[in-house]
Amino acid sequence: MTLQHQMNVVRSVMRKLERFEERSPPLGVGNGVAAACTDKLRVLGEGLLDVLLYLGLDSTLLENISVAVDRPLCDKLFRWLCVGQHTRMQLGAATLLLRLCGTKPWWGHLLADTLVTLFSSNYSAVFPMDRWVFVDLQLMRRCMY
Repeated sequence: MTLQHQMNVVRSVMRKLERFEERSPPLGVGNGVAAACTDKLRVLGEGLLDVLLYLGLDSTLLENISVAVDRPLCDKLFRWLCVGQHTRMQLGAATLLLRLCGTKPWWGHLLADTLVTLFSSNYSAVFPMDRWVFVDLQLMRRCMY
């Protein structure tokens, strides 16, 4: 998928959301997210993630964003996006977090701690273990080179 195509998809989604907003009655803040279709939110999230990955190609911008991401924030993003989402979001978020935090001294410890936590007998949440192991191994492999 070319970058131009990705930008066109994001623009199309934004236009659709703007048209929907014009036609729909005003909702309260809490009702807006609850009433939104999860597929549309997923596509919007994927589009935003693609834009962030595209903007991350600029090393200056990447460094500015990277300064704001500390270990607790990275841990929350990692668990929410890389463990709790579907495949495309997992891979995109993992790539973005690797670009942002891969050079930080705590990155390897974060991956190891997450691996230990997710596969401990005390962890009861359901997640796709085989897919997540693949993502984690890819991140570890990229950190080594």
